[in-house]
Amino acid sequence: MRMRMITNRTSSLFSIFCCLLCLLIISTQSCCYAQEDGFRSYSCDNGKGNYTANSIYHKNLNTLLSTLISNTQIDYGYYNFSYGQDDNKVNAVGLCQGDLNQNDCRLCLNNSITLLTQLCPNQKEAIGWYDTCMLRYSNRTIFGNHHVDDSLTVYLWNTQNATDLPVFNQNLNSLMSNLIDKAIAGDSRRKYAAASVNSTGFQNIYGVVQCTPDLSSLECDQCLEGHVSDIPACCDGKKGGRVLSPSCYIRYEVYPFFQPTAANNAPPPSSLSQPPHSSSTPTSSSEGQGQGKTNTLRIVIFVAVPTVIVSVLIADEGVEQEIITNESLQFDFDTIRVATDDFSNSNKLGQGGFGAVYKSDVFSFGVIVLEILSGKRHIGNGNGESEEQLISFVWRNWREGTAINIADPSLSNISPNEIMRCVHIGLLCVQENLADRPNMGSIVLMLNSYSVTLPTPSEPAFFVGSRTRSRPLSDIQSGGNNSSTSNKSAQASENEASITDLYPR
Repeated sequence: MRMRMITNRTSSLFSIFCCLLCLLIISTQSCCYAQEDGFRSYSCDNGKGNYTANSIYHKNLNTLLSTLISNTQIDYGYYNFSYGQDDNKVNAVGLCQGDLNQNDCRLCLNNSITLLTQLCPNQKEAIGWYDTCMLRYSNRTIFGNHHVDDSLTVYLWNTQNATDLPVFNQNLNSLMSNLIDKAIAGDSRRKYAAASVNSTGFQNIYGVVQCTPDLSSLECDQCLEGHVSDIPACCDGKKGGRVLSPSCYIRYEVYPFFQPTAANNAPPPSSLSQPPHSSSTPTSSSEGQGQGKTNTLRIVIFVAVPTVIVSVLIADEGVEQEIITNESLQFDFDTIRVATDDFSNSNKLGQGGFGAVYKSDVFSFGVIVLEILSGKRHIGNGNGESEEQLISFVWRNWREGTAINIADPSLSNISPNEIMRCVHIGLLCVQENLADRPNMGSIVLMLNSYSVTLPTPSEPAFFVGSRTRSRPLSDIQSGGNNSSTSNKSAQASENEASITDLYPR
């Protein structure tokens, strides 16, 4: 066994710093992605059927979506079109927030079309929400059909708590009641209302409610009242919240988020007492699905900091005479080759003192995520001679339904659902087939929203171990109705349940 003496602490610290910098860049891109483009959630429904590329349905869908955004006659922000015949008929609905002008509305819907067709590349039914618009298409009738589907209801909330909660709730309830009365009085072009409630010495509360105008007044009222009744379950005591569904949505904040008009200011309720002044800064409720997205990012970012600190402390002990195997300092050649796309020049960053420097891909990100979650290095799991590669170690536990056991003890205060979701994302990043790995845009959405259903991972690259059929993991922690029971061939094995967090109505 070839041995080497480590005497250069600077190079070790530099490597740790580079890893932390990569994590910081990735997490920063994730945050910016969520905040700048305003895309909040989406759903691809595999249960409603799939289509193949260049099929008649695919062509009809492209034609319909192109027609939707090219229509210049509609100036009230609601589009409902159909195209095709029989099984190849496509129905689409586009709804913009009632204060949006025509150009901004079409731009928002155009962005929705671009992103949603990428995220749901072959599903016949899909829906996506931006801050100011919603796009939905399906092979079934979706016009004038108000049906509450819990799986298509999204909850978002501000992370800051409201002060003087009784007064805040009283203001909010009064505001929502007034807004619903205005919205249901709308016509077949628009059922929308926006207003704010003022109370001396207290922050304003701004609210918006809207229905697709194909609903009747009664259906609109039922939809909006149902969402308002969900507020205590999802957003109680928070300064902002949203409930989004295909037929209607509500939103409230303590800062303006719609274009004000003279009719948008509602008088304050006369019976309210004067609460103390609140000086806290408003925070957007659209950063993700409540605490879910925040906690997920905390696992990746904040766990990295103590990991680096521990690594430095370990490096300090015996840095003068530490002797380790040369192999443990390196990734194996196949791993590096995959991460750099066979050392493609397009991935070359520059030339250093030890040769070419390459940027890595989603595969390397997945390895880093699994290393952070498990507290183990990629080469071995710390069992001396019986070392097992990290990816094999994680996959074996995932296949056996014990993936939660890979978590480092320092993560004991983190929700098991959060850990399992990060493990799930890490495995998707290290799939053997390059086409099965998500791009960074999809990963950002997976981290930002719990309404995104994660695909089932198959055997990852460089898996070492026996290849036997695994039992169905029906008892693994999952969201319940998104599990799959498909199996590979007799020589392969895969986990057969996806992990989804469901938030009750």
